[in-house]
Amino acid sequence: MTARFALALFATITLVASATAADKDTAALDGNYTVKSMSVGGKAVPEAVLAGIESATIADGTLTIKIGEKSTVATIKADAAKKAIDFTPKSDDSKAATHPGVYSVDGTELTIVYDAAGTRPKNFDGTGEKMTKLVLSKKK
Repeated sequence: MTARFALALFATITLVASATAADKDTAALDGNYTVKSMSVGGKAVPEAVLAGIESATIADGTLTIKIGEKSTVATIKADAAKKAIDFTPKSDDSKAATHPGVYSVDGTELTIVYDAAGTRPKNFDGTGEKMTKLVLSKKK
């Protein structure tokens, strides 16, 4: 009985510690960003298109990118073994699919790769036909 209680207590403490670490990882990403570069299918998006991006903000584990009247929302899952992000376009189209992706952080630079075909990328090259790669820089 005591061993079972100790095991249950250990499991609970481990889950709480993992959730707290994930919350800290996610909170560290909070802020406003500029889009440094973007590619779709391995091809760079023209500078004029990047200039049309009004804002890129992360708050409470959600990335919102606003382009004109439309916005794209992504949920960040910092607690996954391979940091995951899921993009769900939010606009007038309520049938928008979720695009699974991955992200990495290097200092103030956030790199995101997601796949509109529905498969979570295994790397950050972003060269697949329906893959998008974003490189964001956190504003000070």
